Amino acid sequence: MLQRKKWKRNLFRLAAFVFTLGVLFAAGRIQCGILTVMSPAQEEVRLPVIMYHNLSEKSNQLGEFMISPSQLEEDLRYLKEQGYHTVTTKQIIDYANGNGNLPEKPILLTFDDGYEGDYVYAYPLLKKYGMTALLSVVGERSDRFTRIEDHHISYSHCTWEQIDEMYRDGVFEIGNHTYDLHSLEDGRRGCKRKPGEPVEKYQNMLREDLQKNLDCIRQATGLDSKIFTYPYGFISKESYPVIEELGFQITFAANEKVNYISRDPTTLYLLGRYNRSSGKSVQNILENMK
Repeated sequence: MLQRKKWKRNLFRLAAFVFTLGVLFAAGRIQCGILTVMSPAQEEVRLPVIMYHNLSEKSNQLGEFMISPSQLEEDLRYLKEQGYHTVTTKQIIDYANGNGNLPEKPILLTFDDGYEGDYVYAYPLLKKYGMTALLSVVGERSDRFTRIEDHHISYSHCTWEQIDEMYRDGVFEIGNHTYDLHSLEDGRRGCKRKPGEPVEKYQNMLREDLQKNLDCIRQATGLDSKIFTYPYGFISKESYPVIEELGFQITFAANEKVNYISRDPTTLYLLGRYNRSSGKSVQNILENMK
């Protein structure tokens, strides 16, 4: 009798185990015979990032890195209608560090280089639709256009006063896009290490440049920026120690991919972005992501 009861208990346990395996397999928690235990720390959020540059009302200037204000407004209207919520890098950093949650259907909008067109056109449009974005500034250019009276929207850059206004208004976060490495001159491609360049020399150069821009941003806004955007998306692995040393918590590349952010700060480095050219709306971009 005891043996029969023991046998029934073991049979019940076996049946429960098989049932549990079936539930886990159906939920995608078992792959190739390996049990994967998911925890809140591994929770991933899908985050598309859109990359803008300059804006102009002149149709003959529109192209890969220039769109019209009306095209930007079409994008913002579409995002609003489709239930997307613009998020800040602060929200993303907090999430990755286990603090708070991201909204449903998050999206990050970024504007590279700090063109004055972003101040004239993007700034009021973002305010109109209650959205936020990241402005990655090139310090030398903002220094230059702060000193001179030149407001030609085709090429002028935001002054530090304009940058401070947009930051204090809560519309734009401010990121570091190098002080004076946004060029393809002298054999260097952005802030990428030159072939054969000694690592220590390269890192010293990069550290000095990025720190200079950090100082400029802090002087203009009081902000200690933790955001770095690689010019042209050109990256050298030798830059990583400098990025970490200077305290950057989130970095952006230019390769087109969807990002998946988890409760892990290391998922915030080299985030991919989709370039918004004049010929491809944000609707096109998001639909092709699917």
